[in-house]
Amino acid sequence: MRSFVFILVLCGVMVFSAACLAENPVQCGDLVLVVTGFKSNAGQARIQVMDSERAVTNESISFCMIRSRIVNQKVEIVLKGVPYGQYAVQVFHDVNGNGVIDKNIFGVPKEAYGFSNNVRGKLGHPDYADMRFELKEPLATPQISVQ
Repeated sequence: MRSFVFILVLCGVMVFSAACLAENPVQCGDLVLVVTGFKSNAGQARIQVMDSERAVTNESISFCMIRSRIVNQKVEIVLKGVPYGQYAVQVFHDVNGNGVIDKNIFGVPKEAYGFSNNVRGKLGHPDYADMRFELKEPLATPQISVQ
């Protein structure tokens, strides 16, 4: 009898849990990153996917950081199961593999870089609001080209 009651309670908990989960499912989609415009296949692409404005200046809180080989002067990456929301992407071509974007003595980048929505800043980095896009369907493919 005790095992029957235990099974009955366990079944009730599972049914209740399933009902709660069904009310608030986390919707996810795939984020397809296609980065074009690389002048060569040398080095690697460094890609930062951000889900908040704070991540622009603090890569340690990014949604994810990706280092990728460049093939045929292009990078293609699929991130599966990304929760719906707002994201932004910044990329640079780390030609020498040192992990940072190299700059000249005036602070101008010497390595190619780009941002989602192909935006450019007027005098520096573009605003997060201009870079962001929304993942709200099963598939999003933001446009990114390095220059």
